[in-house]
Amino acid sequence: MKIKRPVVVKMILTDQLRTRLKGEYEQTIKQVQIELEQLQFRSKKLLQDSAKQGPEAYRIVQERLQKEEQGRRDKLKRAYDLQNQLDLLPDGREIVHSQVESEVEVKIGDDWDKLINQTEIIIKDGIVVEIRR
Repeated sequence: MKIKRPVVVKMILTDQLRTRLKGEYEQTIKQVQIELEQLQFRSKKLLQDSAKQGPEAYRIVQERLQKEEQGRRDKLKRAYDLQNQLDLLPDGREIVHSQVESEVEVKIGDDWDKLINQTEIIIKDGIVVEIRR
């Protein structure tokens, strides 16, 4: 029988990766800032329209808009935090990039802990340099 197990993908921090990640974080920050501006612009119109429908509609729209704005502000803060942490990490440090799945064959008598034990793929500058089991 085959089952799927999680595999953590880690990247070794190099100047090349640091530059790429900084660019990604900057792009995320710009995008979220644009989304916040658009949300604030739309908020005025939505609140005006909802006020015409009554105080309950106004309250509901206001709460939804505040929730959306807070979600974007949280995303913006995370991007800034990641950007700042990136500056503090030394080259050669392994950072978690993502998680993928792999299939593994399970047979009667197999050691479950060894089968399901976390496997890691280590990448340096786009090249797989190690697979740990």
